Amino acid sequence: MHSMTARFALAPLVAPLLALALPALGHSQSVFVDFGSTSVCNGTVNVPTCTYAAAGGLSGTWNSYVATTGPSLALIHNTCTPVSAGATVAATVTNSCFLGSPAMGNDAALMEDYDTVVSETYVFDGLVPGVYDVYTYAWLPNSSTTTIIDVHGSGSQTVGGAAWTVPMSPLLHYAHHVVSPINTTITVEASAATPFSTGAVNGIQVVLRAGQPVACATNPNSTGAPASIGAFGQTTTTGVAWTSFDDIVLRCTSVPAGEPGIFFVGPSTIGAAPFGEGFRCVGGSVVRLPFVVADASGVMTHPLVQANDLATFTPLSGVTLYTQAWYRDPAGALPPNFAGFNLSDAIGITWL
Repeated sequence: MHSMTARFALAPLVAPLLALALPALGHSQSVFVDFGSTSVCNGTVNVPTCTYAAAGGLSGTWNSYVATTGPSLALIHNTCTPVSAGATVAATVTNSCFLGSPAMGNDAALMEDYDTVVSETYVFDGLVPGVYDVYTYAWLPNSSTTTIIDVHGSGSQTVGGAAWTVPMSPLLHYAHHVVSPINTTITVEASAATPFSTGAVNGIQVVLRAGQPVACATNPNSTGAPASIGAFGQTTTTGVAWTSFDDIVLRCTSVPAGEPGIFFVGPSTIGAAPFGEGFRCVGGSVVRLPFVVADASGVMTHPLVQANDLATFTPLSGVTLYTQAWYRDPAGALPPNFAGFNLSDAIGITWL
């Protein structure tokens, strides 16, 4: 086994944010990499399709990195159109594959092949300033071995050691870190959790958030954590969405599994007004989006459709909207409110 460093050098943003022109698609700052093996996985490059969002909630091209790729690979950004991300990856990878796991379809394409890990480092360079969600898939299909994933500035998590489940679960199949680049760099380290053994890295998603956090108090729910909202899509700067793409997906995590909820959108913030077991921070003429239900991992999602969901606020260009999630939580009903519902934090999105 070996120790290696993979360096992902991303090109800087070329169009200034304040110029209200469309962004260059080739400079999207969300990139996905799947580690696979052509010699073991049926002799093919076994990568997910571009419609596959995995745990990150954002779909797009999965770049395949195999042992024979060479010293570097030009990355494609997160669309189904093969457009350069202005990024490269250089790596020395030892890939393995285990066919026949219970995973199916795109899940199998991502999770059945992997980079064998003893102690490895992946460095993403040249990232634009912002808030990123980093999803590191680290599951060995044929072993209970665990892998330690450490993202600099966001701590370490131990992943693996569990059977396959649908949907994938944090800490069982992947690590999820939230981090802002340090000097435009995000560093992911992976190591086997047990001495004299090996771990795995199946793939990495680096996803730039479209939503910019705003001041909003939260309270923990019955899961023990507060719900957290995010927005994802093609963007080049945190806090910005482009009206021409119409691809923003709202996502709320740490919601009690199986409970219904809604996302709501408004033109202003109101501080932190006590509401149920939490606080309402979005105000103005609020629009309530359709009901959704949290999945088994406690995640609620809603793909925004501008013509339907945001028609009240048109024309959108130049408008900043704020979004929050409301959800039922009967098990979290506490004195003095006994409300049985709670709210997430809030984000703002400026539409250009």
